[in-house]
Amino acid sequence: MMKHILFPVGCWFICLAFSFSNDTSPIERILCNKIPWQLKTSENELSIHYRWLKNNCNQKTRQLKCSTSAIISPQLIKSVLQNQQYSKQWLSKVEQCTITPGENPNEWYTYLLFDFPWPMAKRDIVIHNKFVKQGDEIVIQMLSVKENKSKEKVTRMKGFYGYWKYSTETHQLEYSIYSNVKSKVPTWATDPFIEQNLIKCIGRFKNLLIEQTH
Repeated sequence: MMKHILFPVGCWFICLAFSFSNDTSPIERILCNKIPWQLKTSENELSIHYRWLKNNCNQKTRQLKCSTSAIISPQLIKSVLQNQQYSKQWLSKVEQCTITPGENPNEWYTYLLFDFPWPMAKRDIVIHNKFVKQGDEIVIQMLSVKENKSKEKVTRMKGFYGYWKYSTETHQLEYSIYSNVKSKVPTWATDPFIEQNLIKCIGRFKNLLIEQTH
């Protein structure tokens, strides 16, 4: 939830850059399949990939994707994400989670308060979620919103975009995250924590889905 991605993972490899037109939304950018991914690491049947994009300010920003396979119901992903009681079972360092309904059953808002270790400290975020079905895939689009003021001594995370994607044909589950806001925290300080945190979180989320299936 810092520079370039929420839960960013660092990399020291040759980067790929891609320029988008100014009328291309961040959600369209991160869902674009034309830009190849680079494998960062694999562990416990989960893989982390990254790629470099350029935002409208011509800054290189990283996008992360964590993927795995699981035979589950697409609607189950939605129901678990809409249940705030499950948040502490799979997300790390969460102090508070509040779910607020949106204008229809396929939209909702998630407030998350995190207590990260130094140098990140306490941060919070408000995410607008939108459930979309596209053929054999479901996509849950996520973007941060500016609603509500942050709590005292808590840093509000901004410029976050992401998605959950699941294919009923390939049974591939993906979680992707991206931020176009520059962080004051250097990536070398956050990379080791972020990489392991992401693998653990998505691994727990997958196990939670499987438990709910049986």
